[in-house]
Amino acid sequence: MNKDKIKRDIDKLIEKGNLATKNNFTSGYEYYSELGFFSGFKSSSLSYVRRLLGENDTYYINLLETLNSNKLGNAEGAISILQSIKEAIDEDWLFNMKDIISAEIFSDFMEMAKYLLDEKYKDASAVMIGSVLEEHLRQLATKNNIELTFLDKKENPKPKKADLLNSEITKSGAYSPLDQKQVTAWLGIRNKAAHGEYDFYDQRQIEIMYQGVLDFMIRTRI
Repeated sequence: MNKDKIKRDIDKLIEKGNLATKNNFTSGYEYYSELGFFSGFKSSSLSYVRRLLGENDTYYINLLETLNSNKLGNAEGAISILQSIKEAIDEDWLFNMKDIISAEIFSDFMEMAKYLLDEKYKDASAVMIGSVLEEHLRQLATKNNIELTFLDKKENPKPKKADLLNSEITKSGAYSPLDQKQVTAWLGIRNKAAHGEYDFYDQRQIEIMYQGVLDFMIRTRI
């Protein structure tokens, strides 16, 4: 996780929130943020926190509920939530449990892949290793604020392919161009296995792939 970049992003959201609170008006006994400033703060904050933490995260849910009105107190409450997220990132509280859970799941699947490999089921093992790698790339992308989808010509969201995520993660600085080339090679083997092109690789190559992906995931764990 690039903590400094995330904190800078959150600071920008807080600046938007401060603008929303400074530009206010009264209606009856209530103070409200000007709708234009509030709407910009609301949409930017919800979009960012959803991408950062996911829509099931408590911080996101609280932020969504708080921003259901442009009352001044709601805008101030949303700023407090963003500040809490920033503090949690500083103290490494935010991602530790999620990382542990993900690591345990990945470990289980990699153990299954190793068992298949030991039993000489190289093709099934290659598909499983490749699937774990793809999920790891998606998590790396999310943690580096990279969108997992793109809009097609009809403005419909479509999931990005693993090769594109690999390229964008490299550009973010999460890992090196050398890593990118190795990930591309692993993804190529995975695709060959998934499409039944089993002569493209041999048992030894999948053994090397297994250890390489395992080392890569440990080294790039955020």
